[in-house]
Amino acid sequence: PILDALHRARSLTSDSDLGKHIDAKITEMETGAAEDRNESWGAWIQSNSKIGFVLGTGIELYLDGEKGVRGAAQGILYIVNEDYQSLADTMAALLPQMEKDAPWQVKQDIDPDQLPNLQFVNVVNSSGFYNLFPNNVVAESLPDDEEIVKQYGSVNLVFTNVQEAIAEAGETNYIINEFFITESVTPYRELMFKTNMTMTAAHELG
Repeated sequence: PILDALHRARSLTSDSDLGKHIDAKITEMETGAAEDRNESWGAWIQSNSKIGFVLGTGIELYLDGEKGVRGAAQGILYIVNEDYQSLADTMAALLPQMEKDAPWQVKQDIDPDQLPNLQFVNVVNSSGFYNLFPNNVVAESLPDDEEIVKQYGSVNLVFTNVQEAIAEAGETNYIINEFFITESVTPYRELMFKTNMTMTAAHELG
């Protein structure tokens, strides 16, 4: 069923990057070869498509120390969040000059091409490891395979709409009630999530 769905998706897309990733994923699933798996990850990492997906039966995770989990089956379909992606891209472009203008004496030479590949996305559907009820996966860095990262790099995914849903479900109200004078903060409530996403971008970019 998964291969059939991938073939149908391939027949419907005119996006060259998405098509390349689908082709590579089909080949990986048909052969099961490590080289094809690596090329599939590479096609995903290098894609500039506004639509993306992650699909695997044993994706390397970073929960070894916490839960002893080294790999998991998981799948996710997402679209790029244009507003927050534009914010992250703008911040990345400004970082080299901001570092030069910073008040500290020891400065770093920042190469924009070496900054994290940060993507703010809205989740359309997810399965497997992403469904950790009652918890939610709000962000993920992939792949967590050193060999692939050395060859292609990695992508830091921020699941914007998942984080916004959590905020709207009560997290924002809890923060306001616990740490602020409610009456003074309530008028600025809608800015809290936007500020959080801005801080997330700054954190991920280092």
